[in-house]
Amino acid sequence: MINLMKRVMDNSLKLSAALFVFACIGFIAACNDAHAASANNVVQAHNWSAKSGTVNVETGLAPDGNSIGGITAGSWTRYDNVDFGDGTFNTFMATVAVPNASAGKPIQIRLDTATGTLIGTLTVAGTGSFSDFKEEYAPISSVTGIHSVYLVFPQAAPANINWFVFGKDPTQETPAQKQQRMQWFTDARFGQFLHWGAYSKLKGHWASCLDAEWIKKQCNISDSDYLANAVQPFNPINFNAATWISTIKNGGAKYLVVTSKHHDGFSMFNTNVKDFTGYDIVHASAYAQDPLLALSQQAKSQGIKFGVYYSIWDWHNVNVKTDTPTSAQKTLYLSEMKEQLREIIQNYSPDLLWFDGEWNDWWTAQDGQTLYKYLRTLKYDIIINDRVGKRGGTDGDYATPEQSIPSGTLSRIFESCITMNDHWGYVDYESNYKTAKTMISNLAQNASNGGNLLLNVGPTDLGQYPQLAIDRMNTIGQWLNVNGASIYGTTASVIGTIDNGYSTTKSGKVYLHIINWPANNKITVPAVDNTVNKVYMMTNSASNLTYSVSAGQMTINLPAGATDPNDSVVVIEVNGQPVRTYSPPNTFVNDSLLSYFGSWTTGANRGYGDYQNDVHSTTTNGDSVEYTFTGTGVSYITEKNSDQGNVDVYVDNVFQQTVNTSNPSRLAQQTVYNKTGLSQGQHKIKLVKKDGNYMLIDAVSIETKVNNSDATIFYQGAWSGSGNRGYGDYMDDVQYSTTNGNDVTFSFYGTGISYITEKNSDQGNVDVYLDGVFKQTVSANNASRLAQQTVYSVSNLPAGLHTIKLVKTSGTYMLVDAFLIK
Repeated sequence: MINLMKRVMDNSLKLSAALFVFACIGFIAACNDAHAASANNVVQAHNWSAKSGTVNVETGLAPDGNSIGGITAGSWTRYDNVDFGDGTFNTFMATVAVPNASAGKPIQIRLDTATGTLIGTLTVAGTGSFSDFKEEYAPISSVTGIHSVYLVFPQAAPANINWFVFGKDPTQETPAQKQQRMQWFTDARFGQFLHWGAYSKLKGHWASCLDAEWIKKQCNISDSDYLANAVQPFNPINFNAATWISTIKNGGAKYLVVTSKHHDGFSMFNTNVKDFTGYDIVHASAYAQDPLLALSQQAKSQGIKFGVYYSIWDWHNVNVKTDTPTSAQKTLYLSEMKEQLREIIQNYSPDLLWFDGEWNDWWTAQDGQTLYKYLRTLKYDIIINDRVGKRGGTDGDYATPEQSIPSGTLSRIFESCITMNDHWGYVDYESNYKTAKTMISNLAQNASNGGNLLLNVGPTDLGQYPQLAIDRMNTIGQWLNVNGASIYGTTASVIGTIDNGYSTTKSGKVYLHIINWPANNKITVPAVDNTVNKVYMMTNSASNLTYSVSAGQMTINLPAGATDPNDSVVVIEVNGQPVRTYSPPNTFVNDSLLSYFGSWTTGANRGYGDYQNDVHSTTTNGDSVEYTFTGTGVSYITEKNSDQGNVDVYVDNVFQQTVNTSNPSRLAQQTVYNKTGLSQGQHKIKLVKKDGNYMLIDAVSIETKVNNSDATIFYQGAWSGSGNRGYGDYMDDVQYSTTNGNDVTFSFYGTGISYITEKNSDQGNVDVYLDGVFKQTVSANNASRLAQQTVYSVSNLPAGLHTIKLVKTSGTYMLVDAFLIK
């Protein structure tokens, strides 16, 4: 124990020195000169440069130790050498504890003297008691340069103040500013997730019970047993931060997210917050060092963005371990949790915070919004995931689907987190690793949908990457060394989904990721509107692949075999930003474009109202006609007349039915067969004459159902994706919005379109515009849920380009399931 305490003290001294240096090089413009610190650095209220009047240092009340209180009227505290920089700070935040009966007292924020320029006033709100610390805000006027800051108390202030900071109000961020803040994240596309903690010491075993990071709860391990068997002996003596970050970098990942506190409540960093200190790796484990500090320093040194995972759920903290905290317990836990997060931001300067464990009933969406504002006031440029709230469409900065990859694009930035194997944390019996090809495919698929991949590894109890994880990362990194331009900095596929793989987009380029090499060494994809300059394999820019374009489709002649066993990338080089207007091939197909077998003749200029005034006809039973198409539905269109008979219909070589084309009088352009609900992809219709004097064919009509996530559908406003719903939606997903005025637009080539959605009691009205003209208001409201409902449909449009726009006008939700193009 003496040796352990000595190690803790030695490492605490090293940590203090390291943090001083780290703060100057890594935290928000700190140490702008030898004496001044950024106004965005937290100032502990008891660390004043001078004071006047009665201001006492209160010990043991604040979550992290000292605060000031007992303040009499006319008192002030001064804090020297505060650097406001270029004047962008517009808010003042302080953590205060105020009895409710004492609310309403002002704290003036002045510059340079106690009567100097007043830049803001914080009127304190009641928090409950002198030990219930909460953050409170006041707007400030713009200030530039270095100043002394005075907190002036014109009235007696029965309040305790822990610390304060100047920041920027995140609620005033514009969409352009958010895009700029998120740019490194969306450019990165690939990150590494690390689940590592005291649970790693158990290697997945507790008696006959097996689990990883959930082992304490799933195996019903008591607090004392977990402390004795996991926490205290945890000693990752082989941990080397430089090696870890090098492995991540060599694997092609651009950022890291590492667990700082998982659900077990054990902190993987040095913490001095009341109910957390003593249950952390520095103070409670045999290791007695701070790996989070080492990783943050190495990440910044090697050019890897640094992210920190933090669990809101806590099985150890006395205030919330029951999952049903009282209001007072929740208040105390939140104040301490926020102090831990303040430590993380101040001491480790993360670029990203990744929350989890938000599913408890006691954690609310409002709690998430409050925490989000607090964190971004501490560090304005930080990026925060949606689990800071309840994973709603406006929670945090991006969505986090888990162990799944969306079937298409989402309406907001997203990141899929998946494991390399079957566990998040380390277990010594794990060998079921995904292949490198699977993980590269996952990466390409996510990028094609406009999202990131966060690939998890569970390091060992001794602090090492499992060798299988190293092998996989090396293979992925080797692939990215050659093909990284097709992933990094790309946007979602502009040509939608493709056979055999995925597509990503960048200015001047469309990338085709061919995962499964086609047997005929050809690939056909939707063509872009741009001029194509060159097509080549990414491994050989001189390869100059030949291609042809017909009916909106581009067919590329590929080499005789795959150029990479994991993912062969084709580059389509174009002028400008790639653009594609949705154009389903041959929406309405004239008879002249079909394939005929037998004795057929053409009848033109008939004057009977046929499509394009012509038909094909035969008098021989058994003659047939075929058409191969890409779509989700098909119709057979012909004349009806008294001399016609029955026709057998086959789809994808399967008999469907016999249809009758006889009628006492002539009727033109009659739909005698219609098939919908086909899977996305290529299909064939075959028609065989069965009887009657004649069989005629005028045209076939192709219907294409476009899923809500297609890259050519544009959502304006706050929209979210919801998948795996189980309600019968097309492709089991929808996009939804809760804000009136939000809209969705879709441009297409065709002669008709239908808007398909769910109907339910919480949905309302939608305004429909076609080609910029208001058409009608439709209702998506119904007493019970109905899936795949056509609430608006139009046909007989002139063949050509059209645009439909839908605007939410009422109801709690507006949903978009699909569009059906005719």
